[in-house]
Amino acid sequence: MLRIIRKLFFLVLAFVVFIFNNCYSQSNNPLLNSGEILQNGSKLHDDMKYKEAIAEYQKIDRSDTNYVNALYELSFSCYSDSQFEKSIEYAKLGMKLFPQRYATFSMQAANSLDELNREEEALQLYREGLAKNPQSYILHFNEGIVNYK
Repeated sequence: MLRIIRKLFFLVLAFVVFIFNNCYSQSNNPLLNSGEILQNGSKLHDDMKYKEAIAEYQKIDRSDTNYVNALYELSFSCYSDSQFEKSIEYAKLGMKLFPQRYATFSMQAANSLDELNREEEALQLYREGLAKNPQSYILHFNEGIVNYK
């Protein structure tokens, strides 16, 4: 009986190895140089080709270590292209995924909210950013601009 079980075990094991030997995972997953993509996107942004820059930044996968930079650049390029709602969306995603950069992303979202004449929401985000990074001169400055209006 033990001999039959042992033979059956090795038969099943051989079958599993044979079947899974031909399985390839992520065979169509090319490696991308995210640093190069960020540089290309930045150049396109500087040349005021915002939609092309956005398409470039979107190539960077969420699992990439440069994703935090890509999200910021996406938000900034959307802002520059007057896609304020999209800019807010990317900035809020950045605030959620990268709390250590909350102040930076909150400023970007607040700038877009200000452009949409949603000053109270913008002021709230500036204040939240300042609570996390009180030394940020640019958050103080931008908050002052909105208060001045």
